[in-house]
Amino acid sequence: MGRQNNIKWSEADEKELKRVVRNYNAKINRLAKKNPKMQNALPDKLSSRDVNELKNLIVTRKDFNRELNSLKR
Repeated sequence: MGRQNNIKWSEADEKELKRVVRNYNAKINRLAKKNPKMQNALPDKLSSRDVNELKNLIVTRKDFNRELNSLKR
């Protein structure tokens, strides 16, 4: 397996991460509104601080894609 290079953050990458997080939070809101009893079972929403932490944790392009796919699911 080859060496993994560090990610070079582009403006499009940052926009994509913010968009996916916004969609993730919206889905949690929809599910909580649809079934208020299950609200405690849903995961916490992500804040802008969490987005910055995610950005610091993402080192490679593979990590970036893995996080995006995880949030989309």
